[in-house]
Amino acid sequence: MNPGKEHIVSFSRKKIMSVVRMNLFFVLLFGFGLVLFTVRPTERTVIFQLLAVPLIVLFGFSLISTARKLNKKSPGLVVSPKGILENSSFFPVGLIAWNDIVSIHVQQARSTRWLMIEVRNPEQYFAPDNLLIRTFQRLNSIFGAGAIFLSASLIDIDFDEMVSLIKQYHEKYGSA
Repeated sequence: MNPGKEHIVSFSRKKIMSVVRMNLFFVLLFGFGLVLFTVRPTERTVIFQLLAVPLIVLFGFSLISTARKLNKKSPGLVVSPKGILENSSFFPVGLIAWNDIVSIHVQQARSTRWLMIEVRNPEQYFAPDNLLIRTFQRLNSIFGAGAIFLSASLIDIDFDEMVSLIKQYHEKYGSA
């Protein structure tokens, strides 16, 4: 890892297919349950329908969003002297300039880890042309205190290696 040049990380077809299969499983599971509860109604049918429909939409959106990355030719992550170009998340934020980064921390929930990047102006990373994406990013900003979360779940790099790479570049270019 040479922090003097661009480090390009491509999407991992294997990781993407794993996430696609998981999302497809949940869409089919909740879809089957929805059909089953509709055909054979019980006193819990309404509760299940209220839960199943949003979950089908959520996992369906995730399925489509992730599957679209299979054909992407652009890299999932680029770390360069300019900053971090992030294209791997469901709502990519684009280039995060080093001078806009306040701090970098690893966050963990159970066995899942994210790299939390706190930025000075999180609003500039909201997608201005897409209301749905902008809404999710604002919610993320509220709960994440102005942070952008990166994961290695769809890119061809180990999480610890990604963290090390980003921290090396941040040490060299962060105060520039």
